[in-house]
Amino acid sequence: VAALELGVKPAELRERLAGWRPGKLRGEMIEREGRLLYVDCYNANPASMADALTAFVALAPVGQPRLYVIGCMEELGPESPAYHRALGRSLNLGAHDRLLVIGTQAAAVCAGVAEGGGRGEAVESLEAVTSVVAQWRGAVFIKGSRRYRLETVLPAAA
Repeated sequence: VAALELGVKPAELRERLAGWRPGKLRGEMIEREGRLLYVDCYNANPASMADALTAFVALAPVGQPRLYVIGCMEELGPESPAYHRALGRSLNLGAHDRLLVIGTQAAAVCAGVAEGGGRGEAVESLEAVTSVVAQWRGAVFIKGSRRYRLETVLPAAA
């Protein structure tokens, strides 16, 4: 809207938007070795997490197992546990999906998954990030606050 207000022609705007890509590790969609990786290691709040999950679910190949590597959302104040439980409830884990969660509110995310009817055996709370992404054969979602340095779980080629 701002570009249109500044006089940019709609056709030029469409052309420029078609070529836009997010910055490295900031909402990137990476295709590697026949699988999709959604990578956002710089920001996590309830709105950005919901938007990122919606995009990932829409773009991940149907029928492919999904690995969710989630770092908790920081600096949310006293409502933090409620936000993290809501995040857990929003995750619709399929039969072959897995969730790895790290951070101060990991237990709240896990509780939310259980409240939403999720499979407990598919969920793991971590003390530190792991290299499981390199071995995973399916789509991968990686998002969390900068504190958790989730880019360290990426395969070397990513």
